[in-house]
Amino acid sequence: MEKPQNKYELEALINYCVNREVKRPKTNIITAMKYLIVLELATLLIAYFVAKMLVFVGFNCRFTLLHFFVSALLLIMFLKRFSILFIELYQHYASEEKRRKCTLKPSCSEYAILALNKYRILKALKMIYIRLFRKCNGIYSIDYP
Repeated sequence: MEKPQNKYELEALINYCVNREVKRPKTNIITAMKYLIVLELATLLIAYFVAKMLVFVGFNCRFTLLHFFVSALLLIMFLKRFSILFIELYQHYASEEKRRKCTLKPSCSEYAILALNKYRILKALKMIYIRLFRKCNGIYSIDYP
């Protein structure tokens, strides 16, 4: 980790890392499982009705194949929400010591949620990648998406 340039940067770094409030989202593993079960039930229900409609018009297809395509479609549609859900699970279960090590403001997980809410999924994932692997150098700085 590089050392801060002057005493003001050092003071800002200590104040941010040590004294900031670490927020824990209410999302836990039970909430995540409920979300996934509801999504799977919706997938089965949609696939069932689409299969019935296709049989009604005279097109016969395998239910498992249709279920796969509906699942893939819903996964793509809800990819942003799944990403935020997994980040919130990390924020809920990661130790406070680990979460305080981040010297960037906002922290990387908070930045990821902000980027996912603000931009399209591909641009947000690109910004998150740049933040995690290029800008995370141990020097205190402020970088909002």
